Amino acid sequence: MLRIHFLPEDLSRTHVAANPDALWETVLSLQLLHNGDGRLVFDPWRREVRDRAPRSAREILLPLSPPRGDFADLLTPTTGTLGLEAGLEAVRATPRRLIRRDLTHLAARHRLPSWSGRLADGEALALGHVAAALRDWHEVAVRPYQDQMNAYLDADRAVRTRDARLGGPERILAGLPSR
Repeated sequence: MLRIHFLPEDLSRTHVAANPDALWETVLSLQLLHNGDGRLVFDPWRREVRDRAPRSAREILLPLSPPRGDFADLLTPTTGTLGLEAGLEAVRATPRRLIRRDLTHLAARHRLPSWSGRLADGEALALGHVAAALRDWHEVAVRPYQDQMNAYLDADRAVRTRDARLGGPERILAGLPSR
């Protein structure tokens, strides 16, 4: 179980996001395709996208984002909240030290492909391939479902906003599902 400890100043900065993060949605959808979670809800989506999954998602993204557990943070820069293009630009500009940290962490748990060495060196072409693979997967697995996702998120946001108004961050956090 993941346990997060908030200080009072952390709670005061807690808010309900205005928009989903394009890259988090992209990466988590790739994990969801492969981990089998939520079969009843997500199997129809899996059947739709599995056959359309771009090769780059399997060859580039899966090694960086295994179906369970940690994935390379370089896939989800904070600018993803500003939209897909801003997030992809940040991926292409990821500093080498952060890439190496991510890949070292992943390599301790998973075998990485040979091309990951070029990524670890911060090669612009390798970062470009990662960004292109994220875009390709987003176009197949996220964009076609964006209206449905937005409707769900709008409803959830209304609940969270009400909770914030009635009980502050404590009530928002208490209302989140536990796993």
